[in-house]
Formats: sequence, C-alpha cells, structure tokens
Amino acid sequence: QMCIRDRGDTREVWLTGKAFFEVAADNKKPFIVHTPLSDITGRDMAFGVDANYSTVIVNVAEGIISVKNNNSLNAMKVMKDQSAIVSDEMAEIMVDLAADPEAFYWKDHTIRFKDISLGNAMRILKTNMNIDIELENESLAFCELTATFKNESKEKVIEMIVTQLGLAYHKEGEVFIISGRGC
Repeated sequence: QMCIRDRGDTREVWLTGKAFFEVAADNKKPFIVHTPLSDITGRDMAFGVDANYSTVIVNVAEGIISVKNNNSLNAMKVMKDQSAIVSDEMAEIMVDLAADPEAFYWKDHTIRFKDISLGNAMRILKTNMNIDIELENESLAFCELTATFKNESKEKVIEMIVTQLGLAYHKEGEVFIISGRGC
C-alpha cells in the first residue's frame, strides 16, 4: 500500500509493503519515505524497502540515505550495498552489508550471500536463476555459504558452491545433485 504526494518543497511517500525507489537529485525537494516504524530520506539514491508494522528493512543500491527510527528518534546513514533494519522491539537501527541476498537481482543480476544456509541459498537460486539443486545428504542444508554470483552460468554457480564448502556434485538432467559428508 503506497500513497505519494508532492508537497511543493518535499516529495513524500507513505508505504506499507515492498517497493524500490530510484530518486533523482533535487536539492530543493528532498525525498521522504514514511513507513510504520521509520522515515527514510535522501536526494540522489536507489533503494528497496520492505515495511510492515513490526520490521522495516532498507537495502541501498546507490547513494546514501538516512533512516530514522520513529520510536526512539535514532537515525543512521546507510550507504550503497548496506542494509538497515528497524524493529518495533529495538531502539537501535542495525546497519550491515545488504541483508537480502536477492534484493537487487532484478537490477544487476547479482546475488550476494553472507553466512546463509545452503538450504536458503538453494531456494533463492531456484527463484532467481532457475537452478534446481538437490542434496544427497539433508544435513548439507545447514552448511553456511558466503559468495557473490554475478551473471554466472548455472554450472559456475554450483562449482563455486561445492569448492567453497568442500563438497562434490553431479548432474541428472537439469538437476544438480550436491553430495558430501557435511560442513
């Protein structure tokens, strides 16, 4: 749900849900996104927002934005390739490397994994890159993966995963079967 208003001296959006914004610089009109828990402001930026009444996640693709927690009034600067999380349970805003591995896949065909379980990585790779992966040993789903894939072939993605985790794979039709004793 989104409501957009140009108030003459500001450009403002009220958002509950998911949206991606590419905002052109306008020194006379700052851009403000109001969510149930935070206000997000900036002038020349690109960022995604996933906002509900308990959590707001902001992933910055370009520029620098300011995220303010409306409950505690704390504010943090968030830069390119970082994310901010605002929760109704925390006064502090958590800022880290982009939290959502697939946040910008539609834009630059890049997926960034940081300490993600192989099970979750498999789901994301299936959804975004149409890579079918099965595990011979279900305990492999808990192996943690840190990797960046940008415009890689399916085979290259699988090779990078098994190399990093010390596993092996073979292919049956279009399905990659990953095997090994565990991590």
